[in-house]
Amino acid sequence: VVDDLGEDMRVARELMSLGIPLTLSIFPFSTYTQRIAEEAHRRGFEVILHLPMEPRGYPLKDPGKGALFVSMEEEEIRKRLSEALKSLPHAVGVNNHMGSRFMEHEDKVEVLLRELKRRGLFFLDSLTTPRSKGYTLARRIHLRVARRDVFLDNAETVEGFMGQWRDLLEKVRQKGRAIGICHPYPSTLQGLKEAVKGLKGEGIEMVPLSHLVM
Repeated sequence: VVDDLGEDMRVARELMSLGIPLTLSIFPFSTYTQRIAEEAHRRGFEVILHLPMEPRGYPLKDPGKGALFVSMEEEEIRKRLSEALKSLPHAVGVNNHMGSRFMEHEDKVEVLLRELKRRGLFFLDSLTTPRSKGYTLARRIHLRVARRDVFLDNAETVEGFMGQWRDLLEKVRQKGRAIGICHPYPSTLQGLKEAVKGLKGEGIEMVPLSHLVM
């Protein structure tokens, strides 16, 4: 899953040109939100909404336009989700951008997840907090859900990416499946090009995110 797309058309096209089944997680209301989504859909890529949510440390950490906050009433949460989805055609699911505070509040998370279920969308819990309520609550209400196993590029270096990629492959060997999240950094593009070369020899297949939600 590639997060944080929406402000750079060139990097989105570069990612699509890699020829691997990446899932593109796109911000709502960004400069190229709609264009990236339309082109990705046309080229057979899966699109999900990268929904901003309140982090710990707000307002010093700004989640961005259209974010969900713990202080919001149920109707405002539903309204913000609806507006975000209107800005992003072809979305089949949602994952959280930031949200280390929002995702710990079960009552607020439940409003969001029930609305996703009503709309037939799935949820990927990015696990920006170890106390996230997303995955367990989604299972309880029978919403299709998955959770992130590895952040691949926190270091923003090719070496760092490759180290995390090896961790991801080890999790695949242990569990049969694993989900990695990365970002449109130059080092990540380079790392992805290197990483996928060795996959066939490992007997491991890359698939769109929707294949791993349960």
